[in-house]
This record gives sequence, C-alpha cells and structure tokens, in this order.
Amino acid sequence: MEVAANCSLRVKRPLLDPRFEGYKLSLEPLPCYQLELDAAVAEVKLRDDQYTLEHMHAFGMYNYLHCDSWYQDSVYYIDTLGRIMNLTVMLVNLGSNQYLFSVIVDPKEMPCFCLRHDVDALLWQPHSSKQDDMWEHIATFNALGYVQASKRDKKFFACAPNYSYAALCECLRRVFIYRQPAPMSTVLYNRKEGRQVGQVAKQQVASLETNDPILGFQATNERLFVLTTKNLFLIKVNTEN
Repeated sequence: MEVAANCSLRVKRPLLDPRFEGYKLSLEPLPCYQLELDAAVAEVKLRDDQYTLEHMHAFGMYNYLHCDSWYQDSVYYIDTLGRIMNLTVMLVNLGSNQYLFSVIVDPKEMPCFCLRHDVDALLWQPHSSKQDDMWEHIATFNALGYVQASKRDKKFFACAPNYSYAALCECLRRVFIYRQPAPMSTVLYNRKEGRQVGQVAKQQVASLETNDPILGFQATNERLFVLTTKNLFLIKVNTEN
C-alpha cells in the first residue's frame, strides 16, 4: 500500500521583500512577431460523454506548445496533418500552497515549480541528490500570488529560466508581463512611508492581433512564444546582447 509522504519547504528570507512597492505599468512597446501556420494546431476534442467541469478544465487548459529542454529558444507543436512542427529563434537582437506553474531552469535538474506563498509567488528547485534538503527556494516574484488571483480569465502562467520576469496569458488576446525590480535612473520618494524608492518593478501588457483562442504559452529569457489556432506569436521581452 502506497502512503503519501509529507515534505517541508523552507523559505529563504533574503529572497523576500516585505517593502515591495507593487508593479508600475510601463508603456514601453514590446516587439511582437506573428508567424502564420501552414496548418492549424491539432487540438484534442472532447467526446460527447466528456461533459463534466473536470473534463472542460483538463482539455481547455492543455498547453499545446512545448519548449526544447536543451535549447531555450526552440518550441514545438503538432499540427492537424500530424506533423511535429518546430520553430527555432536565433539569439540575435531584433528573453496547502497554491500551485501556479512549472518551468525547466536547468535541463540537468528536475523541473522547478512555483507556489503561492501569502501574496508572493515562490519558485522551488527540487534536487533528487539531496534527500535531506531536497527543496531549494531559488527565486521570488513579489506580490504575484496576489496579482494572478485577480486575473479571472488567466489560462497559462510561465517565467523566464533566469527569473527576470513572469508572464501569464488570458484565454484570448492579452498577455501580462511582470518584471523583477530593477534600479531606476532617478530616485522616487514614497511619501506614505517617508523613504526613497531606488527600484521599480514594471508590468507590461501585450494584445495579440487575433480573435483565436490561445493554445500554447512558453517563456525563455528573451522571448515569449504564444500559440493560437492559426498563428505563432513571438514577443521580445528582454535583450541580453
């Protein structure tokens, strides 16, 4: 008889910021590229006897876009002709807690998973070689646990392997990007708390030019890949070089 095992997650306090100021909406444009597909994405259809809410959730939330574990700017999907289609982007300048998402940070390690912890979203890396201290807290997305809970129409959630940003998309059109706090060129003053603010976390919103539902969503350090029924969108988020 198999028995479920309890595990203990130990939060790294230095990765938490109790004075986080929230995300400031940025109007900086996000380069977005659209690629028309030769054939539509092969969607898994519900049978007539699969009508429960659990069926709708399982089929409706399936991510049809898959990242290459060994090359982060390469994605795959299957089209209606039964072909495994691949798109690779060259690295040039044109990246009891609620479960949120999983991501492969290091292909040599197990996938990381992100959990809500109070208002924040914490990223955990399991280490199979360290049975006594298996779970490592490697990154925090400030206030993102609270922010994502307000998105009623969210479908997919992801983050960059280098933790520079997290992103979520709705069922149609809109993609939200939440960047890690970064130093400002000018210092702001928080009058409420009577202190200077040297960093700001930007939020950006991209609206896709399509009415087709979003079927796949993957993040790399520089780009977001968004798959719809007939198109694959690339959103340039970061420039490393």
